[in-house]
Amino acid sequence: GMKEIPPMRYLRVSGVAADGNSITLAAGAAIGFTVGTVVALYPAGTVNTDGQTPMALADVTAVRALDSTATVRAVGRTDKIMQSDRAVVQSVGLTDPRRTMQIIVGKTAGVTADAVARLKTAIAASTILRLVDAPTLDTLTVRVWPGSGAGSAPRWAVTGADATPVAPLKAIDDVTAVVRNLEILARQGLALALTNGEGNSVLGRARPTVELLYRYGQEPFRVATPGASGLPEFEESAQIGVRIKNNHASQVYLSLLDFGLSGKVTPMYPPKGASEPLAAGATIDLLVRDGEQWEFWLPEVYPYIAEGALPVRDDGIETIKLFATSSPASFEFLEEAEGVRAGDAISNIEMFFRERVGAGPATREGRPVAATAPALDDWTTVLAPFEMRRKGTARVAAMALSTAGRN
Repeated sequence: GMKEIPPMRYLRVSGVAADGNSITLAAGAAIGFTVGTVVALYPAGTVNTDGQTPMALADVTAVRALDSTATVRAVGRTDKIMQSDRAVVQSVGLTDPRRTMQIIVGKTAGVTADAVARLKTAIAASTILRLVDAPTLDTLTVRVWPGSGAGSAPRWAVTGADATPVAPLKAIDDVTAVVRNLEILARQGLALALTNGEGNSVLGRARPTVELLYRYGQEPFRVATPGASGLPEFEESAQIGVRIKNNHASQVYLSLLDFGLSGKVTPMYPPKGASEPLAAGATIDLLVRDGEQWEFWLPEVYPYIAEGALPVRDDGIETIKLFATSSPASFEFLEEAEGVRAGDAISNIEMFFRERVGAGPATREGRPVAATAPALDDWTTVLAPFEMRRKGTARVAAMALSTAGRN
């Protein structure tokens, strides 16, 4: 006849200002807090918040590594806030995850003001794209690419910082395809840029060690060493594995993503439905067993060729990225055409990553909204880039990550 009460997830109030209007929380950037995080305050000893009105809400205004400061706002109760009271996270403040875009039309004939307006409207409707007037090096540009000959129509081209196309050219009226490719590029860039360093993460201060392994055919796997480029160098058909050592005092969960030269972000590990942790101090070799190996090739056409203006390349940089998390996380959503399906069960840490790459299931005013807060999760990342070359070609200066896989 006893009722099981699940443990309550809460943070401790570690200090209260004399006027009661400001508090210190025993939680900081190390567990994902940001300015704008909102917590609800309950008396010490509270074991369940169902049906209870909090004493107050508090908005985080300053974040340090292990603690933060919050301003209290009343919600109807008059309880005095005390040290050791309990704070329950309501939402985590988010930075704007959207990738910036600019549109350049120039003086090319054949592009009407209506066509530009329709493209701007479509970009504005995206939850992951944002138009700006002042571009940065990370800003993608949608520009009019002139026709290749007499009578040929101009098309939209998506270009990177060096003004070369990073997606196939599209007809001026094919706005849907343009925006789709922009969103693929944006999500890839945001996922690659996700980082949580030593100042924000306990795991980050004991980041896992990552080594690339490789073999050709059925020879034994060997540890890769840097080549002339400063990165490991492989020819096409190389099978690449990863050796990971957990340098943290607790177990961690591992996820590997491949940021390919074809422009795809592909979850490599764990297999679907699996989430085995790596014990503290342990080492594991991944993607080396029969049936698990990954073989790497350059795209047939690399990079995008715009009417023969760009030469075909025979080498490029590919990146494997490790996410080490304190709880299981799936990155399969990066392969989804759309966001989360209604009813999917999502962990806090996975929700956190979805929001950071604009793939959250809920939006408000065009921006992702947290459904739950990853308040007690920790994570860090490690990049493992390498150079791929076509078989039988001499090494040339490797270019940055390309995006040759969109259509």
